[in-house]
Amino acid sequence: MSSARNGGRPSGRTSMIEAAERVARRDGPGAVTVEAVIREAGVSRGGLMYHFPSKLDLIRALVEQDVRHLRTALIGDDEPSGATPPSTPAERLRVYLDACAPEPGDRDYAALVAALAEDPDAASAWVQLQRELDQLDIEQSEPGDVRTIVARLALDGLWLSNLIDPDRFTPEQMDRIVTTIWPGPDTTGKSAS
Repeated sequence: MSSARNGGRPSGRTSMIEAAERVARRDGPGAVTVEAVIREAGVSRGGLMYHFPSKLDLIRALVEQDVRHLRTALIGDDEPSGATPPSTPAERLRVYLDACAPEPGDRDYAALVAALAEDPDAASAWVQLQRELDQLDIEQSEPGDVRTIVARLALDGLWLSNLIDPDRFTPEQMDRIVTTIWPGPDTTGKSAS
């Protein structure tokens, strides 16, 4: 996930983004402060501020990185990942579920919430990705079939609930909830009801 230089070592900028991500996942989105990232990354304040003049710039970079990785997995993108992106709404939803379904206690994509708390415009990359996914699903589904969009919305609600209360559900309960949101495609290739 990091842009590597010199034999796999991430750049200073990338290391700082990864440090911010670790803080958000471990301690929650509200814990992403300049001081916390400086400590986590082991850099000076000047080093961090050189790449990210404000906390908001750091949060935006973190959100953009998360969205870029998710976009590559769901749609394909400029980054060569070696994997073929999913070609149907059901396949795309399965990738989305695998990438975004929360585990109890997990705080994936916590940076998005941190960005929204600081500045709603910071989530514009996420909004754009969601709109692209909606359009693809509408174009590739039977007319009027919005089940994959509804499933993504339900999963987003589950993810937000887990972010707020990470101990709300056991792993078994979470698995049942995710399976209920999307049982998967049936044998005809059409979405299950």
